[in-house]
Amino acid sequence: RGTGKSTLLTKGRTIHALLQQDDYAVGIANEIQDNANSFLQTIKLEFERNETLRALFPEKIPADFADVTWKSDQITINRKSQRRDPSVRSVGVGGTATGSHPDMWILDDLISKNAAEAARRGSFSEIEKTNQWVVELQPMMSNPMRDPILVCATYWWEGDTYQWMEGNEENQGFWG
Repeated sequence: RGTGKSTLLTKGRTIHALLQQDDYAVGIANEIQDNANSFLQTIKLEFERNETLRALFPEKIPADFADVTWKSDQITINRKSQRRDPSVRSVGVGGTATGSHPDMWILDDLISKNAAEAARRGSFSEIEKTNQWVVELQPMMSNPMRDPILVCATYWWEGDTYQWMEGNEENQGFWG
């Protein structure tokens, strides 16, 4: 906690991928939709206000943000193609990601301390719901055998969603 992993991975890796690869699409997920939107908000601000980024990558910056998708849960930067997917989409666990085919998912804190505490007390419904939602992400990617799902998380207890991801043989090779 407090080490900057969300800033480095969720914000930094997303911006890096968008700037380095044309027509790239990233999905950002969090336990809560508002938190995922907050991650996206910090990314939007970089494109809107970071003068260094704007000077080095003017071809990626929309001339008018009102002319592109620039919402609380999705944005589209300048691209060479008319790809249907937004450049970045934010979603909360359980939220609809159907129809989205990102090149990368970043899963940032999918379970909270409250969900972990409930599981310790024997109520695994939130953990199971999260695990099932995660399983549904991978087949929707642009290229499921190549594209990464990166996990940025705080482990809460043995057996939580993050350990499940690591230990599930079906998942091997898909989590970064």
